Amino acid sequence: MMNDERYADRLCARYLGQHKPIGPYPLTNGLLILPAGSGMFPYGPSGEIRLNISFLVGSKEMSNSDLIIKYREWLVFDAFVLNDHFPIFYFDESKTGILEIVPTGELHEEATPDYKQIDYGNIADVVLMTAPGKKELPKISYSDLFAIYCGLPSEIREMLEWFVSVPFRPFTRDKAFFNTNYWQLVHKTILLERLIGMPPKCSGSFGPCTVCGLSLPPHNSVPRRKWLRQYLATRIDNDEIAEEYASVIEAGVDVRNKIAHVPMFDRSSMPELVPGEPQTYGVDRAIGEYEHDSVALNSLLNSLRDIARFLLLDKAFGIKYFPSLRPLKVVRVEGPLSPHER
Repeated sequence: MMNDERYADRLCARYLGQHKPIGPYPLTNGLLILPAGSGMFPYGPSGEIRLNISFLVGSKEMSNSDLIIKYREWLVFDAFVLNDHFPIFYFDESKTGILEIVPTGELHEEATPDYKQIDYGNIADVVLMTAPGKKELPKISYSDLFAIYCGLPSEIREMLEWFVSVPFRPFTRDKAFFNTNYWQLVHKTILLERLIGMPPKCSGSFGPCTVCGLSLPPHNSVPRRKWLRQYLATRIDNDEIAEEYASVIEAGVDVRNKIAHVPMFDRSSMPELVPGEPQTYGVDRAIGEYEHDSVALNSLLNSLRDIARFLLLDKAFGIKYFPSLRPLKVVRVEGPLSPHER
């Protein structure tokens, strides 16, 4: 346990998330992360989840309002780089983000790391979503990334905030009238479209329509399908992976375009899986079955999210890492499923 009087009179804001640093961790702009313990927190209608507790501490000269602003800005960065939706979820639930004096009795610094207490000096496996200890990964420092984040233009920081503020409800009943699946898809495709940009307009002039007299609208000089692949080719060296990403983006945009013109609901349902028999949902299955299979739809949503994340890592932090998309693997356990397990 760490009971350091250096922090006894400092203001801080509580944080809930999957990870916390090994010990007190200084950041730029006079900020400091202090690790505390962990606990079980309400999640869903009747469930709980174990999360870590930390405190973001400001300098003694920092005003209350400045610390609140910096906390919210830091939360966007932290949720993105650690690939964790819980910090934003609990902030929006008003469980975090309120200023308090550092509770020194809660601080935690042990020789043996606590639950998911990691070295923030190298978070490569967390950032890149790989197995711990993968040798070919570059070293990625949390504080170095935060320094880059603080200097990013507002346009890119807004895209990071859009990524972490996904419309989210942890659970809905089976056959609910409304759930967020398609709205999450719209959210992701809007971000991807902003990242990729629109094709340039043709400079040709066509004059007014000979029937109604109205000016004809401009058109793209490059077809959208070709523009998407040209953009991905400038980022990704592997042609197969670039085409894999393109096919997922096109599937998502196709749904988004339909939603823009007609009422469209998620009518998918859980498939009748054989108990104990694993099923794998790769890209082809996700694209081909998402309209009627809820697992395939979740696989498509995960793939869209991963593509947006890898493109943002490149654009914001210069981290070029474009792996093949992860398949979603599922298996049904013996016995009937409750509505929250479906």
